[in-house]
Amino acid sequence: MKVSKIPYVVVPKKNPQNLSAQPKFYAKLIGRYKIGMKELLNDMTMGSAINPIEAKAVIERFLIEVGIHLQYGRKVDLDGLGSFYITVSSDGTEVPEDFTAGNIRKKSIRFNAGVALKAMLDNVQFVKTDNGTGTAES
Repeated sequence: MKVSKIPYVVVPKKNPQNLSAQPKFYAKLIGRYKIGMKELLNDMTMGSAINPIEAKAVIERFLIEVGIHLQYGRKVDLDGLGSFYITVSSDGTEVPEDFTAGNIRKKSIRFNAGVALKAMLDNVQFVKTDNGTGTAES
C-alpha cells in the first residue's frame, strides 16, 4: 500500500498550569482537506454495482440504526472498523443515595477506532514543513 504523507508544523504552546514557564513545541497537522459526503459516496461507488444514491440511503439508515442502539445504552461494534458508545460526565455526591440522573451534566458519543482502521496508520508518514503550506523542509 502507498505511504501517505501528512504535513505538520511545529508550534509553541504554554503550560496552562504555569504560564510563566517557557513554552514547549508541539506538532500541529496542517492542510487538512475535509471530504464531503458527495465526494465520499462517489469514491465509494466507483467501479461498484451500486450508485451514490443507493450508498447514501444505506449510510442514512446506518446512522438511524446506530442512534437507536445507542439510545438503549448499547455499544455498537463494527468489526474491525471500531465501535460507537455513549459516555457521561457527572457531578459527584458525598453518598451514593444522593446521586440522581440530574447529576449527569454531559453526555457524548464516542468512537473508538478498531484494529483494521488503526492499521491505516502504518501507511502514514509525517513530514515537517517550515511554512505551513505542506512543502517539506530540506
